[in-house]
Amino acid sequence: MVYSVLFAMQHEKPDLMELGNESMHALCQTLAEQPSVATIFYVHFYSQCIKDTVNVMTDYRHMAGFKMQVRILMMLLQAVDSENIID
Repeated sequence: MVYSVLFAMQHEKPDLMELGNESMHALCQTLAEQPSVATIFYVHFYSQCIKDTVNVMTDYRHMAGFKMQVRILMMLLQAVDSENIID
């Protein structure tokens, strides 16, 4: 599922890209509410999520989703900064 969302974020069709962005945002919100699940998720997928989010943010074909991508990146960075993630 995670790779499908990341792929959708990188899609060139605007409707699929938007769906991917919305799905990743919803996933980040859910993880923020469930620290024990978030820890497991981020151990396996954090670097890939950061990499793909920054990749689409710097690609001119995905400028329409820039605001949502910034929100996603902010949530990913806040997850590390918060004390909700269990070591």
